[in-house]
Parts: sequence; structure tokens; C-alpha cells
Amino acid sequence: MFTYLIYNMILVLSFLSAYLAEFSKTKFQRIVCRIVLFNILFIPAAIRYNVGTDYPNYVDYFNSVYGNDVNEYGFYVLTVFLRNIGLPVHSLFVASSFLSYFPLLFLSRRSYSIKILFYVLLLYLISLSAIRNAISISIVLLSFDLLFNGKVKKSLMIYPVSILFHTSALFFVPFFIVHALTSGSPA
Repeated sequence: MFTYLIYNMILVLSFLSAYLAEFSKTKFQRIVCRIVLFNILFIPAAIRYNVGTDYPNYVDYFNSVYGNDVNEYGFYVLTVFLRNIGLPVHSLFVASSFLSYFPLLFLSRRSYSIKILFYVLLLYLISLSAIRNAISISIVLLSFDLLFNGKVKKSLMIYPVSILFHTSALFFVPFFIVHALTSGSPA
């Protein structure tokens, strides 16, 4: 029962923070609300222990990263970096939680509360298990947000980073091509 209470509090508080970030009068208030939102999502994910179906797999990956095949270079570099500076295995979950939710701070203000509501409803719980994919999807979301707001160059600079964390992000390449063909923007 406590778990349901926590996840529902995350849902409600994140939506309220996003709503305030979207409709606050001053830029300072909007920034504070986005930081509060980030912490609502980040802290429970960062302090979790043995939550998520892939948790043991990521612990094993962290402990034996040098012998594994590398498909997602961004995640590999992150893991090796954390190991080389002597941090414990839990640092991987803290860093991946940060990377998963940090891009959400930069989504455009328009419909921000709806974007966050759908993110929490559809992806937050999944992000506790599919860590690499969650990082990738968050970056893809930011990239699409930029793209649909006319910031094509920024979008195309950010998008490849998502592929470094999970190759499934390659699935979205056709969307960029279609957008470029239909909008007349250079791809």
C-alpha cells in the first residue's frame, strides 16, 4: 500500500509542479517549479534499492563492465567513469536517474504540465527498470520538443546523444526525415 501511495504522490506532485512551471507569472517561479519537479522525480529514483526488474542486471553490468560487449557507448562510458573514480554501484542508479529526468527541465513551456503528466504516467515506472532506454527516451523527447518548436539545429545536435544510451532511439530517425521533407527545413 505504501508503494502505491508514493507513486501516486509522485504523480500528483509532479503534475502540480509542472502546472505551476507552465503558468507561473515570473521566470524565477517557473525555474523553481521545474527544479522542484526534477527533485520529485529524481530523488525517489536515485535512492531506490533493488527496485525494478533489471536492477540486479545493472549491478552485474557495473561490476563486470570491462568484459561486456558494448552497444550503447554512452552508458558504457558513464559506467566506466563511475568505476574509475571509485564510486559504488549505486552511483550508476543516481547518475542514470539524473540523466533520465534532467532533459525534462528543458521542455518548452507550452503544454508542459500535460507533457510531464504523460511522461510520469507512461514512462516513470518503466524508467526504474529500463535505465538505458529511459535516458534515451528523455533525450528523444527533448529533441522532438525542440524540433516541433522550430529549433531544428538544436534538435539534430541533441538527438544523436540518445542513440549513445540505447540503440532503439534509431527507430525515430524516419520521423526526423519526414519532418524535414514536410516542413522544407534542411535536415
